[in-house]
Amino acid sequence: MQIVDGLTYNGATRLKKRSMLPNAAGIYIWTLQLGHHLTRAEMSADLMVEAISAPFKQVRENRFDSGKLGHYRRVQLYDEPASLSPSSMARLAALLDGGSAELSWSLMCATLFQRPLYVGKALNFRDRLPCHFGYKSKFSRLLREHGMSVNDCAVVLCPVTIDGLAADEDDDRDDLTDSVEGVPPLMEDGDDLEPEEYVPPGKAELNNVIQFAESLVIRTSHPLFNERMD
Repeated sequence: MQIVDGLTYNGATRLKKRSMLPNAAGIYIWTLQLGHHLTRAEMSADLMVEAISAPFKQVRENRFDSGKLGHYRRVQLYDEPASLSPSSMARLAALLDGGSAELSWSLMCATLFQRPLYVGKALNFRDRLPCHFGYKSKFSRLLREHGMSVNDCAVVLCPVTIDGLAADEDDDRDDLTDSVEGVPPLMEDGDDLEPEEYVPPGKAELNNVIQFAESLVIRTSHPLFNERMD
């Protein structure tokens, strides 16, 4: 797996952005990036927990399920992440006081293993993902509606490693003229959050593998922004 930090990606040059996304097929998982809080080493444990919790609360309080119960009642269900226990707060305070590098690993684990924002699949990460980073994409707009941006997120890449199905690493195209600033036109205003990906001849088996993996991950992880399930 590989983690691509949204803030780092958006601050990179055009060529560097391409090198950050592998020429490979697989599924990708958008999550909230918690590692950014390490740059604020002066934080107390309470302030760090508050900073980490804020985006989770923002996105979850605005995403809920509602339904009618009987003839006269309607219910709304929200996610409400549990607060850290006093013992966990004490551990965090000790890590902050000691300036421990292990805190970076802890925040990376929480970035990887959380309820995703969005799960998708790509026949080529390098071709597919720039459209999500684009300011005009529906994914970016959806984040802004919740007081966030791509810079607050990370995307976890899970490439196919099966012999005979993995992308051809020699197919390292340098043609950057397909789009403006690396943002393909398929995610312009008015398109779906995840437009259907073109499957070229010879890629049907690979597409079946990653599409089935995507379906399983969506059903087991319950991403917040996925509205369709194949």
